[in-house]
Amino acid sequence: MDDTFRYEYDHTLIFYEPYNDYLPLKQAALLTLWDDVGLPHERQKQIFSPVIEIIGFWIDLRDMNITMSTNLKSDLVMAIRKFIDTTTSHTCALVEWQWILSWINWGLKAFPLLCPALQSSYAKITGKSQAHALIYSNRIVIQDLMWLANLMHDL
Repeated sequence: MDDTFRYEYDHTLIFYEPYNDYLPLKQAALLTLWDDVGLPHERQKQIFSPVIEIIGFWIDLRDMNITMSTNLKSDLVMAIRKFIDTTTSHTCALVEWQWILSWINWGLKAFPLLCPALQSSYAKITGKSQAHALIYSNRIVIQDLMWLANLMHDL
């Protein structure tokens, strides 16, 4: 990862000429150092705000919370519900299990208290290595993922 994040307690702003903008003192000093050593940087990545977006999450430093946009949350909830829909089949390939579980795991950064819902799913795929081998969705997995999707939707 080539990004650096930090919280600035000092609200002193100074003018940073290359961006024609006022930035926090330490941020401007770091950019000046990068300029001196020839390290390239982009204006759009130099965010100065109490609320910033990082990998699809809104990080609010004033309230110390992490939220997910309504659209991203809705997409994830719909994908979970589609994955556990057993109207056509009770099985999915290992690669599909890994895909949905990695997406859910990403979403749990905003909903950490829902992590226990993944335990039955990870237990179901443990020890499996053939990407296209079909794995049966049992009642416990379906219940856990439905609980997760419903709570995520309501939060």
